[in-house]
Amino acid sequence: MTRANDIASLVDSNGDIVAGALDNVPPSNDASALTTGTLDAARLPSSSVDASSLTTGTLAAARLPSSGVDAASITTGTLNSARVSLANSDITGQPFFVNQLSTTALWSGITHGANNGNAYGYYYSDAGVSGYTTSKTIALMLRVYYAHGGSANHGYLGGYFVQAGETDAFPNRADFYMAHYDDYYNTDTSDFLCRWNSAGTQTLRFYVTSSHNTSTLNSYQLRLVGTIERA
Repeated sequence: MTRANDIASLVDSNGDIVAGALDNVPPSNDASALTTGTLDAARLPSSSVDASSLTTGTLAAARLPSSGVDAASITTGTLNSARVSLANSDITGQPFFVNQLSTTALWSGITHGANNGNAYGYYYSDAGVSGYTTSKTIALMLRVYYAHGGSANHGYLGGYFVQAGETDAFPNRADFYMAHYDDYYNTDTSDFLCRWNSAGTQTLRFYVTSSHNTSTLNSYQLRLVGTIERA
């Protein structure tokens, strides 16, 4: 065949290049061929886009239209976290909620006698809380209650709580210290949170770090008043 015939075979009767002659052009459905230009919104489907098909790579912003892309067109699949970029302001709703419980005394009448000094790290006891926690519990709401039944004397108690089986250190443990000097027939409370592992042992452990002049007249009660739950 002559060169003229070769060239003529590339063109159809309408003057267009025949598709079969374009064997060195990447397929039109190969996204890697999109190296320049911007896709117009009209070139994107309005529905039934499967996000799970985007398994590798990241679409450059320059390859997407600046406006007119309807997120509602993604109707199936799940976007991989690497395909999503969110700011704190984009997260709305309530990811956590407070579950208020009827006040439950886990430990009552805590007394160690007058002037017994500091018993640092003294293990007190465990209390089971499985009846109050769920698979979504992330923290316990605890309350220290003090009742001073004497006149012009003191009552001190320091300690911490930790979930049994968890590392006995921050941030797992919740410390507290209450001091009442020269008190006179009074009561006081202090609330705090204790981190919780819903998959761990559902037992709360209490340690005393210091105690002074706590007696039957001046005693402490440690209560469970609620939980923090994942939504």
